Amino acid sequence: MKTDFYHSQATRCDVVVANSNYTANRIADRLGVAPEKIVTAPIPVSAAFRRGPSGQADGPVAYACALVDQRSRDDRKRYHWIQQIAKQLRKSEIQVRIAGRGIRAHEFPDCTVVGELSDEGLRDLYSASICFIYPSAYEGQGLPPIEAMACGCPVLAFRNTSVEEMVGLEEFLVDDPMPWAEQDLVGSMPRDAVCHFSDKVVNLAEDRTRRSEYRRIALVQARKLSERTLAEALSRSYRLASGA
Repeated sequence: MKTDFYHSQATRCDVVVANSNYTANRIADRLGVAPEKIVTAPIPVSAAFRRGPSGQADGPVAYACALVDQRSRDDRKRYHWIQQIAKQLRKSEIQVRIAGRGIRAHEFPDCTVVGELSDEGLRDLYSASICFIYPSAYEGQGLPPIEAMACGCPVLAFRNTSVEEMVGLEEFLVDDPMPWAEQDLVGSMPRDAVCHFSDKVVNLAEDRTRRSEYRRIALVQARKLSERTLAEALSRSYRLASGA
């Protein structure tokens, strides 16, 4: 009912504000809203993540990190893929640390569950991590990868929906072996994909020069979204709605 309500409102309003170009295109295609009535205004991360790195990924224990919220079910997040990747990474003595809410720890036996963290705690986790693992199959925008990049943490995510747009860097994107359009959201990550993904984490862990460069370009990418760019987009939407 909520979705039907939003759809009906979108077709009647003067301007629709979307949080990514991907979402804007879906609104135009699925609802028939004229593209010129849609303004894209991606949401920036909070100030806590925009202070840059708080540490370096060169501590005594190498780890990648991931963010999980299991308070409600959303199969599109593919959290079970994190466990598969973590099991493979253990062979290279690389941990996967999981933060988040409602985490069912028994589903991640090969991960280190750190639980719910404040924004500052997440910033510390991201900053000292080799990379941020993001297995999601679908996002309207997707803030966690931007949060990680704002902390200087490279991201490894799958090339799909708005994730490709937000992450925006070929170095950080992997071809999705089970695209969202196929609607197989509970299937296991294919074995060859697990190995390929894990190898990218291992290579990043072993190459300090590459890791340093990836941290730099992550910061550059994250800075493309700011409160200023959001304000400019919203101002444009108000002018468009008023006919100015």
